[in-house]
Parts: sequence; C-alpha cells; structure tokens
Amino acid sequence: MTITPVRVFTLVALLSLPSAVVLGDAATHAQLRKERDAVLAQIVSLEESKVASGVGDEAAILAAKVALYSFRRDAGATKEEKLKQQLLVVGLCEQRLAVSKEHAKTGVVGSVEVLKATDAFLAAKQLLEELKGE
Repeated sequence: MTITPVRVFTLVALLSLPSAVVLGDAATHAQLRKERDAVLAQIVSLEESKVASGVGDEAAILAAKVALYSFRRDAGATKEEKLKQQLLVVGLCEQRLAVSKEHAKTGVVGSVEVLKATDAFLAAKQLLEELKGE
C-alpha cells in the first residue's frame, strides 16, 4: 500500500474532525449560555416592572431571580462565582421564608407554604455548603 497525497489528506481531515466538532460545540454552548442569561435577566426585569405598575407580585420576582442566579451558579466557571451566586439564592430563599411566615401569621397562606419555603431555604443552604466543600 502506497501513501498517496489523497490518503494523507484524508487521514489529516479525519484526525482534525473531532477537534473541530468540539470547538464548534464550545462556541455554540457559550452562545446558548449568553442568550439564556439574557432571557432570564429580561424575565426579572419584566417581573419587577409589573410589580412597579401594580399588576405583579413579589413572589414572581423572587422566583425569576432564583432562576437567574441558579443558572449563573450552574454556568459559573470558578468556585468563587458559583459560591457568590448560591449566596444570592440563599438570600432570596430566606426572604421568601420570612414572607411566608408573615403571611401564615395573618392567615393568607397555610402551613404547607411555610414548609415549602423552609424546604427551599434548607436546600439552598445545603447546596451552598456542598459548594464550599468542593
């Protein structure tokens, strides 16, 4: 079997194909992360403007912010960035728990809502501790 220029070219092309696919996927992945971050930030902004105009509620803002910060935590490149975002999530869950407790005192919500808010807060703190241990 002789080595022809066509065979050399084919071999080089086949060997470089996986790296080209990986580089393309990394760029696509980065673009998707950027777009998703922008969409989640827009949702937060829209929920805040709804509350400012009197037609929204604070729970929707908290949920939108938790979604944004959780995404940023998951997409974070460094441990510090992940911890920073998780601290924000913990703070929001703590706010939601405090609001739920106040609403339960006045009879606006039942004990199940307080338990759900407590669970979300504890889950956020648990994840924070796990991130600290990494």
